[in-house]
Amino acid sequence: MSSSATPTPVQVAQASITFTGPILLAGFLHWGLFGAFFTQLYNYTSSSRSKHDTLVVQTFVYVTIIIQLCAIFFITHTIWGTLVLNFGVIAIVTHVPWSVPLALLTTGVSTSLAQMFFSWRIYTLSGGATKGGRFLMVFLFIAIIISTMQFSACLAFNVKFYLINRNFELVPSLNRISEVWLASAVIGDWINGITFVVMGLIECQMRRERKKTAFPQTKAVLDKIIINFVESGLITATLALADLIVFLVLPTTTVRVTLEFTLGPLYANVMMANLNSREKIGQVARALELNTFTSSSHGSQSRPAVQFSIQNPSNTYSTSIGHPTDLGRVRLDTSVIHHSDDGVLYNSDSNLDAKLSSLT
Repeated sequence: MSSSATPTPVQVAQASITFTGPILLAGFLHWGLFGAFFTQLYNYTSSSRSKHDTLVVQTFVYVTIIIQLCAIFFITHTIWGTLVLNFGVIAIVTHVPWSVPLALLTTGVSTSLAQMFFSWRIYTLSGGATKGGRFLMVFLFIAIIISTMQFSACLAFNVKFYLINRNFELVPSLNRISEVWLASAVIGDWINGITFVVMGLIECQMRRERKKTAFPQTKAVLDKIIINFVESGLITATLALADLIVFLVLPTTTVRVTLEFTLGPLYANVMMANLNSREKIGQVARALELNTFTSSSHGSQSRPAVQFSIQNPSNTYSTSIGHPTDLGRVRLDTSVIHHSDDGVLYNSDSNLDAKLSSLT
């Protein structure tokens, strides 16, 4: 009689599907984002810009790699311990695997790391404390404080989680800490996004006041940087906001775990994608600059041509550069090319080919 009243492992598993289901879904999403992260990492290491990045950028990248490797290990152990080792065990709800708090901790670290990276990038793009202005510096200071608060709340939550013996049924007692943790992540993202947009507006206004609108490529590149930042930051800010809403509406379920386990690798992907976007932004800048040079040279054909050549022991490169423009720039004309490898010769007369032939 008593044996028939005892639920089978299958019955227990079916009864706890609302607990284990979101965890399994979180694992699928985490593994997918982990693969996307290493694709972004491959693109980063393959780009020419990565070889010239500062120590600060490289530190952000390497620390992010370590965090993501730890995160994928912890989430995999969480799924294994929950769905395999403790399949059909009722006590799994009252004593989750030891890796669960550590997986959540990697989310907090990834969030703070990405937010501080974006704060640092805003600082560098704005020209630092001397050029960025007090307004931007105050916003960045607030963003860093909130990011630190987010990490501290995440750390406090996980320490408390261990102290209650990893009992998921007692997690509602940690709701105050969770609110600070999740709200800080949302606010930090939005502050960085607003600061970046404000920086762009200030920059455009300053250029208008100084009447420097003759070079539209500067504004176009700045617009592209802002759009890229807003689009990438909007993804993490939206997911963090969704996590906070789910927590407030369904505080006793593991639905929030799906979002929390996904946030960490998503922040890592957004950060790497932002680094990789520099190559495309650079291409846009070069294309716009070339178009500006070409268009600004029209109407100045009466000016004397400037010619130069680069000479080296084995070959000689030479070309004629068309006519200087009113803006002090020239239009490239690559109709004459010779091959060389040895020094630099500047010439302004029309007998350049004869002089080049005498060098070989």
